[in-house]
Amino acid sequence: MALDSDSSSSSDEDAPTPSTSQKKSSAPTCVKQPFEGKEMPTMFDNHEPEPVLSPWGYFSRYFNDEFFEMGAALTSQYYLQQHGREITPKLTVEDIRQFFDMHAIMGCFKFPRVHLYWSIKYRLPLIANVMARDRFYKLRTNFHVVDNLSVSDDIKQKNHLWKVQPMIDRVRQRCLEIHRPESGCFLIDEKMIPFLRRCPIRQFVKNKSRPVGLKNFVITTSCGTILDFEKYQGSLTPLPTWFRAISYSSFNTNLSTWKLYFF
Repeated sequence: MALDSDSSSSSDEDAPTPSTSQKKSSAPTCVKQPFEGKEMPTMFDNHEPEPVLSPWGYFSRYFNDEFFEMGAALTSQYYLQQHGREITPKLTVEDIRQFFDMHAIMGCFKFPRVHLYWSIKYRLPLIANVMARDRFYKLRTNFHVVDNLSVSDDIKQKNHLWKVQPMIDRVRQRCLEIHRPESGCFLIDEKMIPFLRRCPIRQFVKNKSRPVGLKNFVITTSCGTILDFEKYQGSLTPLPTWFRAISYSSFNTNLSTWKLYFF
C-alpha cells in the first residue's frame, strides 16, 4: 500500500500544471475593428411622401366643411324636435367648427370642471372669447349628426353606436384612402379608446395601459398609421362568422394576407 501511495503522489507531482499564460489565453478577447454598415431591406415601396400639413389640415381630411354643415343642420333639427322652437341665435357652420376647436383645446388644457374655462379666476381666452358658456352647453347637449326619427328600431338594436356612426364612417373612409404599400409588416391588434362614462360596449381589458374604454380592432403599418379599424360590440360586431374564430393577438402579416381577411 505504501508503494501505491508513493507512486500516486509521484505521478501527481509529474503532472503538468497549467500556466497563467494558458489560463489567460482561454478567456475571450475583444478585437477593435472598424464598423461596416449593411444595407437594410426596403420594407415599403418607393411611394413619394406627401407634404407635411398643419394639425387642422390633417383634421379637415377626416371632417370637412360638408360634415360641419350636416352637423349644424341636424343639431338645429334635433333642438326643434325637443323644444318646439328653433335654436337662437341661428346655428351656423362656423359655430360647429368652433365647437370642435374648443373641445380640442380643452383636451390640451384640462380643467377639473368645464365652467372654469369661463370663470373669473381661471378664465381661458382661447375658450371664453370664442363662445359664451351657455351657448357651449346648449350645443354640447343637442349636438347630433343623425336624424333620430329616420333611424329604424332594427338599426338601433344592432348598432350601439348608431348616433355617432356617420363620424365613425368618415374616419374609417379616410383610413381606407391612405396609400397602402405593396409589401411590409402590418400589425393587427386590439386598441383601447379611453372612455369612463356609461356605454353598453365599454370593456375592461387587463394588461392594457388604458384598460377601461371602447375596444377597437385596428390594422396598422409598422410606422403606426391606421389603415382600417372596427369597433367591438360583442356579438353585434360586424365581422364575418369565420373571422370570429381567429385569435386577435398581435402578429405580423403581409399585405396580401391582410387583403384576404379584410376585403
